[in-house]
Amino acid sequence: MAVTDRAAGTASVIQITAAGGATYGTTLSAYVRGFNPEFLTPEVDLTTIGDGSTGGRVYTPGFKDGNVTLDGVWEPAVDTLFIGLQNSAGSASPVRFYPNGTASGKTYMTFGFVIGRYSPATRLDDAVTFSAGGRVSGAVTLGTV
Repeated sequence: MAVTDRAAGTASVIQITAAGGATYGTTLSAYVRGFNPEFLTPEVDLTTIGDGSTGGRVYTPGFKDGNVTLDGVWEPAVDTLFIGLQNSAGSASPVRFYPNGTASGKTYMTFGFVIGRYSPATRLDDAVTFSAGGRVSGAVTLGTV
């Protein structure tokens, strides 16, 4: 199958709901250099001693899980967002991720995000940056613009 829709990372859009803010009201794309959601389905091993005649182990899917890491160039708005999320009593913030832009017909992913860490950093002769990470909460859904 031919790949028909490719784009540079600069086309990506990341929107998040800030604590007390409008749903998907904060666009992070202007600050983010890397955004890496990872969606996992752990396997649960159901193999028993009596399964020896099947020739292999027996698995079933476990609970869906996931992690998100991101990093970028720091600005005060980044502090406001991530400190606000950390102070929001651990509730999941809705995220919408458009890997290939927001033009009509493009796909996006929606999922909840619970922040686990936020780290602004500075180094001599370099831009002030940040990194953050957390967990995917709930189902991941796909949509089309």
